[in-house]
Amino acid sequence: MFKKVFLVLLVVLFIAGCAEKSRKELLKEGIAYIKDGNPRGAIVLLKNAIDKDENFFEARFYLAKAYLLTGKFDRAEKEFLKVLRQKPDYTDIHLELAKIYLYTKREDDGIKEAEVYLHQKPDVPEAYEVLGQLFLIKGRTKEARDYFRKALTLDPERIPARLALAGISMKKGDDSEARTLLNEVIERDARNTRAYYMLASLETSLNNRDEALKAYQKIMEISPKDINAFLRAGLLHIANGELKEAEGMSKKILKKFPDRPEGYRLKGIVSFYQKDFKKAITALQKAANIQPDMRTYYFMGLSYYGKGDLEMSLNWFQRTVDLAPSFVQARLMIAMILLRQGRVDDSIAESKRIIRMDDNMAMAHNVLGSAYMAKGMYEAGMKEFDRAVDIDPKLVDVYIKKGLFNISKGRFKEAETELETSVRVAPDVLNTRLVLAAYYMRQKEYDKAVNTLKEGLSKKKTDAVLYNYIAAALMAGRKFNDALEYLYKAKGVDPDYFAPYFNIAAYYAVKGNYRKAMGEYKSVLSRDPGNLKANIKMAALLEMTGKDSEALDYYKKAGKTKTPGGFMALANYYIQKKDARKALSVLDEAIQTIPDNIPVRVLKGRLYLSEKKFEDAVRVFEDLEAVSPEKAFPLIINAYIANRDYKDALRKIEDKQRATPGNPELMSEAVRVYLLKGEPDKAMEIANKLIKQKPRSAYGYTVLAVVYINKKNPDKALETLKKGLSVDSSNIKARMMQASLYTRKGEDDRAISIYEDIVKDNPRYVQAVFAAGNLYDLMGRKEASVKKYRQVLKVTENYVPALNNLAYLYAEGYGSREDALKLAFRAYSIVPFNGSIMDTLGYVLLQSDRIDEAMKMLEKAALLLPANPTVRYHLALAYMESGKPGAARENLEKAIAAGSFSDEAKARSLLEKLKGEGR
Repeated sequence: MFKKVFLVLLVVLFIAGCAEKSRKELLKEGIAYIKDGNPRGAIVLLKNAIDKDENFFEARFYLAKAYLLTGKFDRAEKEFLKVLRQKPDYTDIHLELAKIYLYTKREDDGIKEAEVYLHQKPDVPEAYEVLGQLFLIKGRTKEARDYFRKALTLDPERIPARLALAGISMKKGDDSEARTLLNEVIERDARNTRAYYMLASLETSLNNRDEALKAYQKIMEISPKDINAFLRAGLLHIANGELKEAEGMSKKILKKFPDRPEGYRLKGIVSFYQKDFKKAITALQKAANIQPDMRTYYFMGLSYYGKGDLEMSLNWFQRTVDLAPSFVQARLMIAMILLRQGRVDDSIAESKRIIRMDDNMAMAHNVLGSAYMAKGMYEAGMKEFDRAVDIDPKLVDVYIKKGLFNISKGRFKEAETELETSVRVAPDVLNTRLVLAAYYMRQKEYDKAVNTLKEGLSKKKTDAVLYNYIAAALMAGRKFNDALEYLYKAKGVDPDYFAPYFNIAAYYAVKGNYRKAMGEYKSVLSRDPGNLKANIKMAALLEMTGKDSEALDYYKKAGKTKTPGGFMALANYYIQKKDARKALSVLDEAIQTIPDNIPVRVLKGRLYLSEKKFEDAVRVFEDLEAVSPEKAFPLIINAYIANRDYKDALRKIEDKQRATPGNPELMSEAVRVYLLKGEPDKAMEIANKLIKQKPRSAYGYTVLAVVYINKKNPDKALETLKKGLSVDSSNIKARMMQASLYTRKGEDDRAISIYEDIVKDNPRYVQAVFAAGNLYDLMGRKEASVKKYRQVLKVTENYVPALNNLAYLYAEGYGSREDALKLAFRAYSIVPFNGSIMDTLGYVLLQSDRIDEAMKMLEKAALLLPANPTVRYHLALAYMESGKPGAARENLEKAIAAGSFSDEAKARSLLEKLKGEGR
């Protein structure tokens, strides 16, 4: 009690003393406190100085600096802005504001302030360092490096710039450059602990752990109270397998820092690796009692896992992610434990959550695949295994060596030290073999895949899965008869495993044996009448062969499953048949059955739009807002635009802007509406405002480029995009637009070069690969086009545009007709109600001499796309082959009347021939 009274009295006396001093004395003492490292004391003095004179801007400036030093960024910003209002020409404020925006990750605001400062004071190296850090946050490494180098040019002795450049070199893998820069820092400041930390990190990444330990030892000598160096050194000993040395370091930390958690944490981690899980839990519990920490919790989870106590392990991993939601390794362990406990659906949900956070985590796909396998969802499981192998082919080597169902690499990073924990989940030869087979399939080593799978046969029901994938490998190796034999074996072993039925059906459909294909679907439906996939595929095949009434029966059965897919299939059938009333009735039932289903509501709204019932469409999309506001908004805008109701479209955008002022997407939408409204000047005004709002982003420049394109000024659009890319060189949208504009100008090689550069930086960005393939196609470089489309399908096997275009090229002679049929059928099975897909399938069938099937498919395509000249031309070819010259002539005339198209010359020649023959 006395102590509290004494402290209060001390503060009162301090304040009273302040009251007696002049404002200048208070300012002088406040600055001295800041220099002495006591910003909190400075705050009291400087606030008193301002109380004496509110316009005392020097005191306010240093008050803001004191707030900045104590991490009170909001208060610092307010005070700096007040100073700026009092003295607008006080240039130094802009640099201080830039620092605040750096710390608070408001990089665009920070860049703007730093540039204002540099405009007035271009020779201050610190400003270039701040600007460099701001660009690093934006991921713009090249610009950041240039600014740090500029700082060093101005002052070759600058240490912060050297450290920043060393960090960039480390990220880029330029280890020699990084080491040189760090040694230069140490030469200039032998006690710079940050340089030693970075050097330790560099050596650790290169597995030079002894060198890293020397760096940590140096930090301990320079700063004996820096507990981090002791801890990291201990972790490095663990990584080296030097558990005794690590244990010794934990004792040293406990002796030196008995009230801190780090010693107990290190002691617990050492015990974990010594497999003394009980001792580990005791030490880690002490660390957790002192301070909550996700690393402590994570190793508690691993220790209980090692003991076999799954429930306690799960509890600690859950506590880990409560503290650190983005820590995916802990989430991976949760997913694995849930799988071991038989909580398969929960494991699937957690695995999917990890994949949403990091789609490139191979082990997450692996666990998800295993969970699907446990549910008997073999195809879904195999798809995940394929993805896992695609991400990390080395994963297979681990499977081969260990022979495990799953391996968890719990990568734990503490101070650049990676601690790997491999955990055996459960032996399961089936999953292991499937993953390994997937790897061989990707390498096109089909015989190895077959042998690997055969070795796993055990005369159990699960052999059906192996037989099915043996067949897949044989099909890929073009051993079709052998493949069919194994598919029938799979059916015999497990009649309720439907994958082989569908694979047999697909094989016979491509061969034109629809009777056998339908027989497989009927077999599935005899065992599972509500099987959605079988009902829809049966309906599509019947429809393709002209048996519409029978097809409708199966679509109705699909609808009776009361699933979104079933409702959508039936509704799409009615839409294709131009029966909007029945389609709407199906969609209404779907919405009543599944109120939150977004695709159903979207389809209903789009159907109203196609019927030009714009108010009904808007009403549907407004109802959708209650379910998904983000999905509904652009649909509402598009509905207004379709009705040329630009006033309401702008009103809707303005309403949304009131909630999120300055939203760039909303500004872009407003630009689009004004362009459609015929007000390009207003559109340009908004686009320029967007550029000023985000000067270091290419987004605004892409919007302005659209304005110039609308004004039919592609050169100005290109110039605008170049400006945008000069400040934001990695912006994919701007680069894609740039390539598209070069294509319009006939500069195809430049466009191709841009697409190639995009893919080099973003290998899985299939839109750029496809665009290059499509451009090669238009250029007449068909082989190059084929190569690009194949590249797309390697990344995304069901990318319909690539399937469709590649099938067409194969049919034209740039591949096998059989493969053309496979691709066209696959595209059709994914999107059965698309006129362009139907056209390609029809054309492929025509080129394969399946005339009647081709004619029926092309008639359906023409029904959906009556004004498409290519479809009409293909249909005319089919009629010619089937001996119907009159119908052929009629469609050729419609094709030519519809406008120019790639086969126009051929169409005219054929029409002239028919006229000459009087047919």
